[in-house]
Amino acid sequence: MHKFSHFFSLFISLSFLLFHLDSQAESAFQQLPFSEKIKEKIKKHLIHVESKVETFDGDGQSIKGEGQRLKFQIAGLHKKSCPRALAILSRYENFKNHIDFVKDSRYNEVTQEIFLLLSSTLLPFDMSLSFKIPRITGPGNYTFSFEQGFLKGLIGTIHVAAEGEFCLFYTESAWAGPHSKIPSPIFEIFSSTLSRLSMEKLFKISGSY
Repeated sequence: MHKFSHFFSLFISLSFLLFHLDSQAESAFQQLPFSEKIKEKIKKHLIHVESKVETFDGDGQSIKGEGQRLKFQIAGLHKKSCPRALAILSRYENFKNHIDFVKDSRYNEVTQEIFLLLSSTLLPFDMSLSFKIPRITGPGNYTFSFEQGFLKGLIGTIHVAAEGEFCLFYTESAWAGPHSKIPSPIFEIFSSTLSRLSMEKLFKISGSY
């Protein structure tokens, strides 16, 4: 009877642990700020992107004249585990070898700065982006900020979470600044299109497609 009681207690404990772990894995996905319809799309390993850009009147101090505001989100469920996916996705300096419109990519391990040079027919002009982010090596929340160049002052977070045998990537960012001289609808189109193409290509070369 004592052995049965011990086995039953062990079984209950393991069941609770497995349920707790499963709930944690599910919660990362359920906490995505999207509708259930969009979540179903992401579950099918399709990339979802939302880019909202609006023009506003500046406050006359930090922003004189017209300003622009950007709210950006992108999410994708990689078909490989996080360690396998990140083995390639975390090598930022190699992006120029994988993405056609990335003409140059560099990463400084000491300063944790990425430099990207973008050139595409979808862009109104060539763009250089410089931002700080640590090398992503596993699940967690990684903040980044654009230090200079186009969209200077943008702040965002990359969320990486194990979702069963897969790896969930969700990025959110926001920016407000002087008007870029790019009409807001065009700004929305190129930011969402190039971001989708980038994630699809990086997922493909890292074995998700």
